[in-house]
Amino acid sequence: ILSHDLKVALKKGEFYLEYQPQVHANGEVIGVEALLRWNHSLYGRIPPPVIVAIAEETAQIKSLGDWVIHQACRQLADWKASGLQRFRLSINLSVRQLEEPYLEETVAEALAINQLEPEEVELEITENIALANDKRTLGTLSQLHSLGVRIAIDDFGMGHTSLRYLRAFPVTTVKVDRSLTESLNCNVQE
Repeated sequence: ILSHDLKVALKKGEFYLEYQPQVHANGEVIGVEALLRWNHSLYGRIPPPVIVAIAEETAQIKSLGDWVIHQACRQLADWKASGLQRFRLSINLSVRQLEEPYLEETVAEALAINQLEPEEVELEITENIALANDKRTLGTLSQLHSLGVRIAIDDFGMGHTSLRYLRAFPVTTVKVDRSLTESLNCNVQE
């Protein structure tokens, strides 16, 4: 079923990445977020949370996660070779990836192979992941941060993390959940 198909898809190279632009308030595209995709031959497009859940449950998340990191870094290197400079690449990490002892080495290897500066890569975790296993997560994030990569917390405000709690994590970016910003009045007067 899907768990078997995922293993086969990984071997056959059926996964691919799409890149969602990250736009500055001034309209300038400052980076992209790599998004995992799988167009299953029978079921069509499989939602990324389903892909990740299956990969985690079947102990295939390391292989899949490593592929995403290397593929995304390769794409950024290609864009840089084409003249695109000062551009950031964001890659999502799952909770199981943060538990992998070799995650730091995988990221360092992808940076080296593709001749990327660490600050060009941002690794994203969700607020829920940050809360799931804070000591192990903090250790892994600290190792990754020591490489020089940026660390982002996505969907901030959906869980129970306080701003004070964030100080313990080596976070360079906090992406506030849209539900917290939708009701803000853009015409605030002084």
